[in-house]
Amino acid sequence: MTSIDGWRVLGSLRGGDGFTMSDIALALTIPPPSLTRIVDKLVDGGFVVRRVDAMDRRRVLIYLSARGKTKVRRLVRQEGLVKSALIDEFGEDTAVHLIRTLARVSDLSMPTSR
Repeated sequence: MTSIDGWRVLGSLRGGDGFTMSDIALALTIPPPSLTRIVDKLVDGGFVVRRVDAMDRRRVLIYLSARGKTKVRRLVRQEGLVKSALIDEFGEDTAVHLIRTLARVSDLSMPTSR
């Protein structure tokens, strides 16, 4: 699993107790058909699981699997290392500016729900 959208989905599930596909699609501005394909790949890779909501059996919730939690922890650790390297190379102010600028560029490249 190397897709950026796949990483975004994994990150969105971190710290949560299950999310509907609609919740994820709205939060990440990913069209539902695309999200279904992404989640299918994550399920096939063992990174997430689908479970029927115990409170409302009509709803299916998406959870990180143990493998997905491990992958997210590694991703967060790598993110911290990259931020530290940027600060070491450019200084804190410039690194923060660079990170914010890259986040804005990333946001601009995402589809919007207009």
